[in-house]
Amino acid sequence: MRIIVLIFISLIGFHTFGRNNLVVLPGQVMWISNPDLLYKVFLPLLMFVVGIAAILKKDKKNYFYLSVFAMIIDAINRLSLLISHYYVYLTFDQPSVMEASPDSIIVKTNYLPSHIMLGVEVVLIFIVFKYIYNLRNLRLSSGS
Repeated sequence: MRIIVLIFISLIGFHTFGRNNLVVLPGQVMWISNPDLLYKVFLPLLMFVVGIAAILKKDKKNYFYLSVFAMIIDAINRLSLLISHYYVYLTFDQPSVMEASPDSIIVKTNYLPSHIMLGVEVVLIFIVFKYIYNLRNLRLSSGS
Protein backbone atom coordinates (compact mmCIF):
# COMPACT_ATOMS: atom_id res chain seq x y z
CA MET A 1 0.00 0.00 0.00
CA ARG A 2 2.76 2.42 0.96
CA ILE A 3 4.70 1.82 -2.26
CA ILE A 4 1.60 2.27 -4.43
CA VAL A 5 0.73 5.57 -2.72
CA LEU A 6 4.30 6.79 -3.15
CA ILE A 7 4.39 5.79 -6.81
CA PHE A 8 1.17 7.70 -7.46
CA ILE A 9 2.46 10.75 -5.57
CA SER A 10 5.68 10.68 -7.61
CA LEU A 11 3.82 10.28 -10.90
CA ILE A 12 1.43 13.14 -10.10
CA GLY A 13 4.37 15.35 -9.13
CA PHE A 14 6.34 14.45 -12.27
CA HIS A 15 3.34 14.98 -14.57
CA THR A 16 2.41 18.28 -12.93
CA PHE A 17 5.99 19.56 -13.04
CA GLY A 18 6.32 18.69 -16.72
CA ARG A 19 2.90 20.01 -17.67
CA ASN A 20 3.44 23.33 -15.90
CA ASN A 21 7.01 24.00 -16.98
CA LEU A 22 7.55 22.38 -20.38
CA VAL A 23 5.87 23.40 -23.62
CA VAL A 24 6.07 21.15 -26.65
CA LEU A 25 6.01 23.06 -29.89
CA PRO A 26 6.47 21.49 -33.32
CA GLY A 27 10.06 20.30 -33.39
CA GLN A 28 11.12 21.67 -30.01
CA VAL A 29 10.61 21.46 -26.27
CA MET A 30 10.78 24.75 -24.37
CA TRP A 31 11.15 25.54 -20.68
CA ILE A 32 8.79 28.25 -19.50
CA SER A 33 9.27 30.21 -16.29
CA ASN A 34 6.20 30.49 -14.12
CA PRO A 35 5.68 33.38 -11.72
CA ASP A 36 3.90 31.01 -9.32
CA LEU A 37 6.97 29.11 -8.14
CA LEU A 38 5.32 27.39 -5.17
CA TYR A 39 2.47 25.59 -6.95
CA LYS A 40 3.98 25.26 -10.42
CA VAL A 41 7.59 24.33 -9.64
CA PHE A 42 8.41 23.67 -5.98
CA LEU A 43 5.41 21.59 -4.87
CA PRO A 44 5.36 19.15 -7.85
CA LEU A 45 9.14 18.78 -7.65
CA LEU A 46 8.89 18.16 -3.90
CA MET A 47 6.21 15.50 -4.45
CA PHE A 48 8.34 13.76 -7.06
CA VAL A 49 11.72 13.87 -5.30
CA VAL A 50 10.45 13.03 -1.81
CA GLY A 51 8.20 10.26 -3.19
CA ILE A 52 11.22 8.64 -4.87
CA ALA A 53 13.35 9.16 -1.74
CA ALA A 54 10.64 7.53 0.41
CA ILE A 55 10.54 4.52 -1.92
CA LEU A 56 14.33 4.13 -1.79
CA LYS A 57 14.67 4.73 1.96
CA LYS A 58 11.94 2.56 3.43
CA ASP A 59 13.07 3.02 7.03
CA LYS A 60 12.61 6.82 6.91
CA LYS A 61 8.96 7.54 7.75
CA ASN A 62 9.54 11.31 7.54
CA TYR A 63 9.92 11.14 3.75
CA PHE A 64 6.60 9.33 3.47
CA TYR A 65 4.80 11.88 5.63
CA LEU A 66 6.44 14.81 3.80
CA SER A 67 5.29 13.47 0.43
CA VAL A 68 1.75 12.96 1.77
CA PHE A 69 1.73 16.49 3.23
CA ALA A 70 2.88 17.92 -0.13
CA MET A 71 0.13 15.94 -1.86
CA ILE A 72 -2.48 17.34 0.56
CA ILE A 73 -1.34 20.90 -0.22
CA ASP A 74 -1.50 20.09 -3.95
CA ALA A 75 -5.00 18.64 -3.52
CA ILE A 76 -6.14 21.84 -1.77
CA ASN A 77 -4.75 23.86 -4.68
CA ARG A 78 -6.54 21.62 -7.20
CA LEU A 79 -9.76 21.87 -5.17
CA SER A 80 -9.58 25.67 -5.34
CA LEU A 81 -9.09 25.40 -9.11
CA LEU A 82 -12.14 23.12 -9.35
CA ILE A 83 -14.25 25.56 -7.33
CA SER A 84 -13.08 28.48 -9.47
CA HIS A 85 -13.76 26.57 -12.69
CA TYR A 86 -17.20 25.51 -11.43
CA TYR A 87 -18.01 29.08 -10.35
CA VAL A 88 -17.14 30.47 -13.80
CA TYR A 89 -19.20 27.72 -15.41
CA LEU A 90 -22.25 28.52 -13.25
CA THR A 91 -21.90 32.30 -13.32
CA PHE A 92 -21.39 32.84 -17.03
CA ASP A 93 -23.39 31.07 -19.71
CA GLN A 94 -20.71 31.51 -22.34
CA PRO A 95 -17.45 33.01 -21.02
CA SER A 96 -16.08 35.44 -23.55
CA VAL A 97 -13.09 34.32 -25.57
CA MET A 98 -10.39 36.89 -26.13
CA GLU A 99 -9.31 37.59 -29.67
CA ALA A 100 -5.87 36.13 -30.36
CA SER A 101 -3.26 38.35 -31.95
CA PRO A 102 -1.66 37.04 -35.15
CA ASP A 103 1.79 36.88 -33.51
CA SER A 104 0.71 34.84 -30.49
CA ILE A 105 0.70 31.12 -29.90
CA ILE A 106 -2.81 29.98 -29.14
CA VAL A 107 -2.97 27.94 -25.93
CA LYS A 108 -6.12 26.21 -24.76
CA THR A 109 -6.31 25.35 -21.09
CA ASN A 110 -7.76 21.96 -20.26
CA TYR A 111 -8.76 21.56 -16.61
CA LEU A 112 -9.93 17.96 -16.95
CA PRO A 113 -6.53 16.36 -16.10
CA SER A 114 -6.32 18.53 -12.99
CA HIS A 115 -9.81 17.49 -11.91
CA ILE A 116 -8.98 13.82 -12.50
CA MET A 117 -5.77 14.15 -10.46
CA LEU A 118 -7.78 15.79 -7.67
CA GLY A 119 -9.97 12.68 -7.57
CA VAL A 120 -6.89 10.43 -7.46
CA GLU A 121 -5.34 12.54 -4.69
CA VAL A 122 -8.55 12.42 -2.61
CA VAL A 123 -8.58 8.61 -2.91
CA LEU A 124 -4.90 8.47 -1.90
CA ILE A 125 -5.55 10.74 1.09
CA PHE A 126 -8.36 8.44 2.25
CA ILE A 127 -6.07 5.41 1.84
CA VAL A 128 -3.32 7.07 3.89
CA PHE A 129 -5.69 8.16 6.66
CA LYS A 130 -7.18 4.66 6.80
CA TYR A 131 -3.66 3.22 7.01
CA ILE A 132 -2.75 5.61 9.86
CA TYR A 133 -6.04 4.87 11.65
CA ASN A 134 -5.50 1.09 11.37
CA LEU A 135 -1.90 1.49 12.55
CA ARG A 136 -3.09 3.51 15.56
CA ASN A 137 -5.73 0.90 16.45
CA LEU A 138 -3.13 -1.86 16.14
CA ARG A 139 -0.80 -0.02 18.56
CA LEU A 140 -3.63 0.61 21.02
CA SER A 141 -4.80 -3.02 20.97
CA SER A 142 -1.29 -4.42 21.35
CA GLY A 143 -0.46 -2.02 24.18
CA SER A 144 -3.32 -3.07 26.45
